[in-house]
Amino acid sequence: MAFEPEEIRKLASSFRERANNQIKQSRLVAIILLLVSALAFGVFFYAPRITGTATPPAASLSNDNTVLIEYYRYVGRNEFSRMIAILAVRVAVTVTLLFFIQILWSLYRYYMRLAGYYSARADCLVLVVSHLHRDDGLPTVDDLAQLVSPAFDFSKATSPTEATVDLARILVEASKSVRSK
Repeated sequence: MAFEPEEIRKLASSFRERANNQIKQSRLVAIILLLVSALAFGVFFYAPRITGTATPPAASLSNDNTVLIEYYRYVGRNEFSRMIAILAVRVAVTVTLLFFIQILWSLYRYYMRLAGYYSARADCLVLVVSHLHRDDGLPTVDDLAQLVSPAFDFSKATSPTEATVDLARILVEASKSVRSK
């Protein structure tokens, strides 16, 4: 199968363009991720105003203390329900936004891995074009694609916590095997 250098260059250019598009999309996702995070903080701190349970203004002072006593009785009865409402809004919105942040973070990582994949394919093709007519023992295109391209899978990556636990487990098992010898 003969390869034309110009066709390979066009294909490499196409891969570079795809990689750049994936990077643009990942930047857009990162901006959305920051906006959702800012929304989470805003909702968390402004929950009393959102729920309409902000502390009512204090009653005007008068010579008659009965107004003040009634006001503090009212606040005392409603304070617990006010705290529950604020806490419910904060927890519900924070959990929901954390769910969205997790989705956006996975999408960002996906776009970045896809951009790396396309970029590696373009690098492979450029390398093939530069050594197309030379007989210097360069591997085949398939071998180069395997060497240059990162592993691209759709499986869920392990979290840093899981990786740390796995590393600790391996270290403990290794230390047990060394001690037993």
